[in-house]
Formats: sequence, structure tokens, C-alpha cells
Amino acid sequence: MFHAQIAQRAFNTPLLVEPSKAMTFLSGLRPRITGRQLRLAGLEVAPEDVALAALPARPGILAGILTNGLAEQYQREGQTPFALRDGIAVIEISGVLVHRGAWIGRSSGQTSYEGIAAQLASAVADPMVRGIALEIDSFVGEVTGVFDLADSIRAARKAKPVWALIAEHAFTAGYALASQADRIILPRTGAVVSIGVVVMHADLSAQLSDAGVTITLIHSVAHKVDGNPYQPLLEPVRARI
Repeated sequence: MFHAQIAQRAFNTPLLVEPSKAMTFLSGLRPRITGRQLRLAGLEVAPEDVALAALPARPGILAGILTNGLAEQYQREGQTPFALRDGIAVIEISGVLVHRGAWIGRSSGQTSYEGIAAQLASAVADPMVRGIALEIDSFVGEVTGVFDLADSIRAARKAKPVWALIAEHAFTAGYALASQADRIILPRTGAVVSIGVVVMHADLSAQLSDAGVTITLIHSVAHKVDGNPYQPLLEPVRARI
């Protein structure tokens, strides 16, 4: 079931992802989803880029990301939903960035835009905070929600300085967020690259045919099932996507 949830996040969902990281992700996940190897169409990645994508993310400062009403709960208890160091609120943005999700963070390899926004709002409102540091280490994120959060980061600059500390990667969605800070601090081994959107489509029709399985999709709207994984991706559908 967990693999199905990951697949739902990965396929037919617009993603901001560094290509070599997508290749590494698919290489590890594909046998668990399909039970066999996948043929990747339209994605060419150099071997050295695949090696780079395999580098692990650096552990961050926060133990988790707070979402929904958790920031307010911490405030009522006299705590903060972020690390506070010398008046600087440190907000971790690491791993796979997703739109929503309660209690997801470093342990799951994900960070939610919702949780980051809650921490950001709390830091802006806290009189003890004189500046905000976004600690970013991310290769990939969902398109949904990223630009709303980017707007919130830019708006926060009107109240307090916001710096982005890259440790060590801010690719795609990570860079979309970093770009809205007043300043970006990049270590000599760090990288900010690969701005663009990709949608991955899984074609399971051949596998299902080999297994003797026929899928019938019953729908009332012409384009309701466009991009489904049970048939090849038609060129007009690809063009619309």
C-alpha cells in the first residue's frame, strides 16, 4: 500500500524534479510497483548525473514538520514550531516536497508546503524572531502548492529578512522557494539547477496483456481518463498534458 501511495505521488502528477533524481527514484521503485523492469521513454540522463543524484540528503535541524493547527498549539504551550538560534528562526525544507500532509518530515523523507507555511507565519508573528533562515536540501517537489508558498516567502520579506541556506541542493521546487529569499547562501559544493516541470506516465498495458488482464474504463466525459496507466499515452493526450 505504501508503494501505491508513492506511485500516486509520482505518476500523472506535475513534478518539479531534477532528471537524474527521477531516474534514481524510478530505478529503485519500479520493481516494487510492477514486479519487473521498466522501459523509460524520453528521458536520457548521463551516468555522472545518476551518481550525483544518489548522494544522500544532509540531516536537518528539525525533527519534523508541523502542519494544520500544530503551529498554534505550540504557541499556546509557549514553544515554537521551528528551531530558534540567536533570534533566527531556522525552517528546514528537505527531501521530497509535497503539497499537504500532517506530521511528515525528515523521518519520512518528505516536507509539506503546508507545514513550511505554518512555520513561516509563526516566525513572522513572533517578536523574538529577527530573521528567518530557510535550510534547503531538496531535489524534487510537487507543483501544486509550491508557488503559493513562494508568494508567502516573498511576502515575509516585508516583515523580516529571509535568507536561504542551501545544504547542499536546491533543485526545481527547492530553488523555486529559495529564489524568493532576500539572499541565497550556497556552499562551494552546493548546487541550484534544473528549473522545469516533468510529468511521468506509466504505461502498464503490455504487462496487463501478458497477465491476461483487461481493464475497461467507463466514463461520461470525453477526457476524463486521459493519461490513465492502462493504455499507451496517445499523442493528442500527451500534447494536452
